[in-house]
Amino acid sequence: MHKRRRNFDQISVTTSVKALPDKAFVKRLSEVAGPLFGAQAPDVLAAQRGGTGGHTTAAEYARMAIAYVVHTSLGWRATRVGDALDRTRYAARHAFMTIEDLREDPDFDRRIAVLESAATVIAGDYLH
Repeated sequence: MHKRRRNFDQISVTTSVKALPDKAFVKRLSEVAGPLFGAQAPDVLAAQRGGTGGHTTAAEYARMAIAYVVHTSLGWRATRVGDALDRTRYAARHAFMTIEDLREDPDFDRRIAVLESAATVIAGDYLH
């Protein structure tokens, strides 16, 4: 069993894979990410992959943002992120790189910051 650490400036969570109900966690986070990126929350976690004609949909951006945030803010590894979102670890790594590149846009970066805050609040709910 890994330790759980909590720092009030920036929450850092390290936990075993089974300790946190990952799918429930990302479902709650999708309720924030969906509207933040202009998608319906149920569409964010839908099984469908890939936009039509090679275009990325709002739901896909929201899902990639969730992957990025739980990786960078909560320290989840790519395999865990992929499992929680019903994707492969390779899809999770693609999301990390895609979102990192998009953060150069100040508006997009603000949305990621909001999602990071939501993730730490939701993570705190699971730690109590």
